[in-house]
Amino acid sequence: MSRLTPPVPPLAPPPPRPDHELRPPAAETVVRRRPPSMVASVCLWLAAVAVGAAGAVLILADLRHLQADLLAQVVQQFPNEQAATQRRVADTALSVLIGSWALVLLLQPACAMAMGARRRLARLALVPLWLLGAGQNVFAIGIVPPPIMVALVTATGLATAATVAMFLPPSNAWLAGRGARS
Repeated sequence: MSRLTPPVPPLAPPPPRPDHELRPPAAETVVRRRPPSMVASVCLWLAAVAVGAAGAVLILADLRHLQADLLAQVVQQFPNEQAATQRRVADTALSVLIGSWALVLLLQPACAMAMGARRRLARLALVPLWLLGAGQNVFAIGIVPPPIMVALVTATGLATAATVAMFLPPSNAWLAGRGARS
């Protein structure tokens, strides 16, 4: 059997070690921690969405009352219009309010999470969403009951604090890639 297997050559010595050391990682590849202002901003945005969603659920639970209040305001402001036109205006206003609330409540957490992942454009998208939410609350004054209005104003206050926090200097530096080393 030894004739059938070829002889094993002797092992060669290992290659020599390189003369140079490995370079430290470049500054761009160093992972940077989120500043507390950015963490607070993302948390405040998510809290604003939670409070706003609770207010929206309360609004949807009392939708007939809200529709009746909107119709009463339309009738008061436009008494000379036909009843069918007044109802269509009230229904359209209700659809716009609910649709825009839903849009804001869907986009705000997505943009807040994207901003937390260092997507700078998400921060810019949050500003119009904040303004839209605040504008909705102005239009909701006198239409929604006071407990729901408290929830909507609280959500707007949290979103305002989140907006301020996301534009503080540490947040700006972190989003630009100049944050502190971890």
